[in-house]
Formats: sequence, structure tokens, C-alpha cells
Amino acid sequence: MEKNEVRAEPIGVQQQLLDDETRSLQVELSSILDVVQETERKMVEILDKDKTRAKRETWLDVETVLHFSSSPAFTLSRRSQKKQSKMVKGRQGERVRLYVRGTILGYKRSKSNQYPNTSLIQIEGVNSKEEVSWYQGKRMAYIYKAKVKQDGTHYRCIWGKVIRPHGNSGVVRAKFKSNLPPKSMGARVRVFMYPSNI
Repeated sequence: MEKNEVRAEPIGVQQQLLDDETRSLQVELSSILDVVQETERKMVEILDKDKTRAKRETWLDVETVLHFSSSPAFTLSRRSQKKQSKMVKGRQGERVRLYVRGTILGYKRSKSNQYPNTSLIQIEGVNSKEEVSWYQGKRMAYIYKAKVKQDGTHYRCIWGKVIRPHGNSGVVRAKFKSNLPPKSMGARVRVFMYPSNI
């Protein structure tokens, strides 16, 4: 009987050691599972943020196109322009520009007087008086950056329209809502394709 008891004691000790190891492994396993679940939760949050950011960027794209084409205020911030340029890189096909570029030459003037209420604009690709007729009455925008933020953006816009040709080489006269500042000379304007006279 004593021999059996002596053998039982080491088996009991071994069983206890196995139970202790099992418990410690269970604790480790549960901590690993907690870490995995936390990581999974964080990944889901990041994916949700990316989805909402992508939705916001596409909404910004649509909103700026609609706003720009219908309203005389230009509200693109530098940040949204960067986002758009990133999005454009992934787009398939050719990028579409909905305006013609023009250059501000200066004010209408005579030898000694200048008339700042009328500006002279050279439209890209227009080289004769006859070609100007299609652009008469079209809206144009001079977009510039100001120091003070207004309506959530540093960019401002002065709207104008093509009045008539100036000379025979495709230069046009344009009147803007407020006279263009002298620093605008040599800068770009955007000549839009509306209102249409077709």
C-alpha cells in the first residue's frame, strides 16, 4: 500500500504542474486574443475613416464643379486642390478643362490716358477678329489668392465678360465686375464656354 501511495504522490505533483502550465497558457492565449481583437477593431476604424474620407473627397469634387460653374464665388481651398490633384492621377483617360486660358495684357488706353474699367485679354488660340465673335458675351474669371481668409478660403474671384474685339489680332476687350488690379497684368484668366449663343 505504501508503494502505491509513493507512486501516487509524484503523479499528483505532475498533474498539478500540468494544471499550472495549462492555466498560464490559457492566460497567455486570452491576452493574445485581446490584442488581436484590439488590432482588428483599430483596422476596422481606419477602414471606416478611409471610406468616409474618400466619400468626402468625391463629394468635394462634385460640389466644386457645380459651385464653380453656377456661382460667381470661387471657394476652392489649397487643401482640396491637393486632394483633387491626387484623385485626378488615378482617373482614367484625358483630363477635361472646361475653360479656355487667357492672358491679361493691360487696360485699354490711348497715348497718355488709360481706362481701367476695360481690360485687354489675349485668349489662347484666337488670332483674328473673326474668331473673337464666338467669344463675345462669354463669362470669364480672374482668380487670385488673398492674405485674409474669407468664406473658408484664401482664393477670390473677379467675374467679367468679353465685350468686343480690340484690333485685328484676336485681342478682346473685357469688363469685370470691379476693375482688375494692376498686379493682374500678365496673369491668367479663365474664359468659360457660357452663355452659349448657339
